[in-house]
Amino acid sequence: EHYAINAGNRIQTLEGATTLAKTNSLQTTDVTVEAAVFSFTEGNEKFEVPSLSVKVSTDKVKDITSERYLGTVPTRFGRVDIDTVDPLVSQGDADPSSGQMEIFTENSGLVLLPREDGVTVDVQVDANGDGSPEAARTETWAVLGW
Repeated sequence: EHYAINAGNRIQTLEGATTLAKTNSLQTTDVTVEAAVFSFTEGNEKFEVPSLSVKVSTDKVKDITSERYLGTVPTRFGRVDIDTVDPLVSQGDADPSSGQMEIFTENSGLVLLPREDGVTVDVQVDANGDGSPEAARTETWAVLGW
């Protein structure tokens, strides 16, 4: 299927995804990306994303960005569920300094809790998938590949 991409005055088509970028006013910009069935190839393997939604809102006056990710991504390691329980909020070019993101597979999970400094994040690790973290550590967003 082909979907329309509407970004202001530009309309394009892309297989499997809908992107809407709009400026509400001189102060805010909202970008929404939704992929209902989006396929991609990694090496010789082809994957389909059954449902993935990304919403980014930027307050240009305060220079604050809020991001929300929600959906499921199949990978070669199995299904990965992503949910931003509280939007990830960042100031300027810094990485997120508040919010909560949960990333789960069938057998394990991570909870990412950004610190106020916009550089580090607390990572809670549920290694056996029982819903309780067995370990916690602090990393930088850069180390996590953000």
